[in-house]
Amino acid sequence: MSNRHDPTRKARVREREERRTTLRVLLGRLDRLSAAEAALLLEYVTAELDASDELRRRLIGLEQSSEQIHRRIRAAEDAIVEAEVARDRLAGYLNAVRRELGGEVLWPDVPYAVRRLVADRPQTARAHPEEL
Repeated sequence: MSNRHDPTRKARVREREERRTTLRVLLGRLDRLSAAEAALLLEYVTAELDASDELRRRLIGLEQSSEQIHRRIRAAEDAIVEAEVARDRLAGYLNAVRRELGGEVLWPDVPYAVRRLVADRPQTARAHPEEL
């Protein structure tokens, strides 16, 4: 969209205000209009209608863009929730492993400690819950 201070926008606003002022004068004299004034009135009304239609099209485009952004935000929020659920599930698994190892294992050493535990005590090796 154009900047509010764009000279082209200011010129369009000024032209629109001039048309509206002239429209008010002409509408006030509707019963006394000459052929030239009637033609000018038709031209200005047509320009106002065209400007209104363009504004409406832009508004529809903005609404569609806004809806698309909202859908993307909702999808991102859903993905975050899914990631948090997976994180919590994995944290539960890791905490269970730490408890099994006596809680003395630092987080970076957990994979090594799990392999060592499985090698030392094969009876503790179980299928992953999602593999059952």
